[in-house]
Amino acid sequence: VNKGSDFLDSQIENSTLLSCVIDNDIMLLAGVLAFYYPAHEKYINQLALAICNDPDLNWKDALSRNQIKSKKWLLEKLTQYQATLKQPIALTPKKTQTTVVVGGWVGILPFLASMNQVNLGKVLNVDVDTSVHSASMGLNSIFNPFYKTVNDDVRTLDFSTFSNPVVIDTIVEHFEDHDKWVKTLPTGTTVVLQGNNMFDVPDHVNCHSSLSQFVKSCGLSKIKWQGELVLYKCNRYMVIGIV
Repeated sequence: VNKGSDFLDSQIENSTLLSCVIDNDIMLLAGVLAFYYPAHEKYINQLALAICNDPDLNWKDALSRNQIKSKKWLLEKLTQYQATLKQPIALTPKKTQTTVVVGGWVGILPFLASMNQVNLGKVLNVDVDTSVHSASMGLNSIFNPFYKTVNDDVRTLDFSTFSNPVVIDTIVEHFEDHDKWVKTLPTGTTVVLQGNNMFDVPDHVNCHSSLSQFVKSCGLSKIKWQGELVLYKCNRYMVIGIV
């Protein structure tokens, strides 16, 4: 196998995906992928560097097909929603949006936003897991100078201190009485929520069997958009609304 990989490398004068796998070299892989996707080279390299710096994190799950599809879907629908507003909630000269990402983990959502030119303004990534913050900062701070991460319980944050807040919570299934917390947010706050029907996962204490059931449990005063995404082994529900 190694000889075959060496032969291919020599013929195309570049490393192949096969050689990256054999050598178990993530930075080499980044270089190969950047060759095929030059427009995203800086993002590919930064992701590879973040993985190298924190190799023990669960990157396999963070970068799974379901996770990436769900987050790209969210960014697409949020962008479409913002475009319908008379005064978009993205950056404005006098008032900067603050996006609070609940349980943001290693920061894949804001990373994808930067990669796809979606402006989330100031981003605060909130996660109680202290092990993820280094990777989250490494992945995002280079692309968003206003990116911060904290390990507070989001339910203890004072949202009145945030400018033009938008709350993105993709881990509704991990919160009991989630709707009660949503109702404590400042009136008029834009909220994006995602949940699922993965009842078999032990940490999932707030799953729903249908989109309509999910919508009813959200705790929002106005629903601006709702939808369902069929994924591998589960369905993802999403709501964009106002408190």
